[in-house]
Amino acid sequence: MIPPPAGLTPDDYDRIEEAVMETARGRWFLAEFARRVRAGDTQKFSKPFTGSNARPLRRSSRSRRSTRAASANG
Repeated sequence: MIPPPAGLTPDDYDRIEEAVMETARGRWFLAEFARRVRAGDTQKFSKPFTGSNARPLRRSSRSRRSTRAASANG
């Protein structure tokens, strides 16, 4: 949790949120802000799994054997 600026208390956060939520524009703003934060988190956490940093999964030798056996019996 980020500490509030000087002169504000955690209770002030609740009061500010209530004031913003009173209008359609304020509710939209908070919803859009939350969506953008989630989208940014998704990109940040998925980055290691995409692009040039991605590493292919290696199949185990057991998996390769069962695949060959299945195709030989098929």
